[in-house]
Amino acid sequence: MEKQKKTAMKMSPKKREEIKAAREKKLTEAKAQLACGVEALLKDNRWKEYLQFSLKFHRYSFFNMMLIMLQRPDATNVASFNTWKSMGRHVKKGEHGIEIFVPLLARSHSKEEHLATKEEASSEHSLEEEGWQCSGKVLVGFKMGHVFDVSQTDGEPLPERPYARLEGDDAGMFAVLKTAIETLLQIPVTVEALPPHTIGCCRYDPDEDYRPLAITISDDPTLSGAQKLAALAHEGAHAILHSGSEYRQHSERSIRELEAESVAYCTLSALGFDTSQMSFGYIATWSESAGGDTVKEIENSGQRILDASRRILSWIEENAGIPVKFVMAAEEAEPVHIKEEVDVEIFLST
Repeated sequence: MEKQKKTAMKMSPKKREEIKAAREKKLTEAKAQLACGVEALLKDNRWKEYLQFSLKFHRYSFFNMMLIMLQRPDATNVASFNTWKSMGRHVKKGEHGIEIFVPLLARSHSKEEHLATKEEASSEHSLEEEGWQCSGKVLVGFKMGHVFDVSQTDGEPLPERPYARLEGDDAGMFAVLKTAIETLLQIPVTVEALPPHTIGCCRYDPDEDYRPLAITISDDPTLSGAQKLAALAHEGAHAILHSGSEYRQHSERSIRELEAESVAYCTLSALGFDTSQMSFGYIATWSESAGGDTVKEIENSGQRILDASRRILSWIEENAGIPVKFVMAAEEAEPVHIKEEVDVEIFLST
């Protein structure tokens, strides 16, 4: 850091501007790549492909997962150069890194400044989900960093995560998911009679529209345990993500339904259930009929889906002791911490 500080002091204003312009160009190109990638998901009906990919990288933000998928769709385990080194592996000579967003953190001068800066950055990146501790720091920008897939490295074999595929009906997972939802949301989950063709529903308090009251799953004896489990995951996702008015107004081709179905898909897949029959074909119809900025809307939904899925699965793994089907607890490239006495503008551009 001292060496960087001395270099910064010697740098001319013109050089600073050149470095800043180069950084901004890289960030702009990455954002454009993201927008094109999301559009391709919508037009080519590849949402299910994205969800399957997202299960591999449960600690990455939607934006970084999209960048990884676009640059290296066959990636399975990715980590920074130093993380691989700490695991006894090294990046092969000549390999090109996968570019992702890396946050730049500086010491906060006040609580208000910290909150304001965090709020401004929240639409672009999720620090908390990627495990970066920001206490006493503010996010002042982003730079492009690099991670590498395991196929780009040599060295010690990775430890295998214990995982047993669940077979049979609901394999006892309905009771586990029921407990998870009741604990996380503090609402009851009941199994009782519902109107014909209704497998599950979520009830809300009319006076507090944002707060779900209960989830009910049909007791229809003709429904399989797996169907009831899928319905519970779906309704639980609605309860986590949506207000009462959003829930009542959604249709099978609305973005709210896409979110709930996607959370159910991610949750059940990570728990080892074969969800290949679940269809996301309506995403194409939705993208054609929806108004406004559909790319921005799906970007926002992507992060919401990840957040809800991770919330449920983390509880199950930590409290029920059931291993979740994640390939590796992947870490992002390390954030850059900036000392407050150093010119922030310079390090934003490095």
